[in-house]
Amino acid sequence: MTIDSDLNFTTGKGRTDIRVPLVLRLYDVRVNGTPLEVGPDCRTRGSLYSSDPDPAQDTKDHVHLLGTVIRTPPTQTGYTLTTGGPLTTTLTIPAFSGCGVGEDLDALLSASISGPDNFAKQIQGQTCATEVMPRPPAECTEDRQPVVIPVPQR
Repeated sequence: MTIDSDLNFTTGKGRTDIRVPLVLRLYDVRVNGTPLEVGPDCRTRGSLYSSDPDPAQDTKDHVHLLGTVIRTPPTQTGYTLTTGGPLTTTLTIPAFSGCGVGEDLDALLSASISGPDNFAKQIQGQTCATEVMPRPPAECTEDRQPVVIPVPQR
């Protein structure tokens, strides 16, 4: 995973670009409530991928997640590495392989799931201090877990 983050204090705007290779694995599949055995190795043939705004990084082997922030002191809206927030992308899901027990389900699952233009939104929670300190910040528990857990969004 690589992370590039920049906050322009003059404009109060910032962006974070996160690039990470992700493979989608399927298990516990049900069709109309009936279990469909896909086996332990059912996954995409390669990484999910999304268009990268940096042409040099647009290698189709990773997902590019974007977080943006607008800061108007004393408040800010959006995503920062330390406070968390929404990260979004539109990604392509590659074809599946290794799917099926007793029969090959690769083509069925690829036709049903794979393809472009899949919107994804991840809500990251606040990070809790990685530096050594006598006690964690008020927003974190003693074992450095965030007190506020973000609510999933659609």
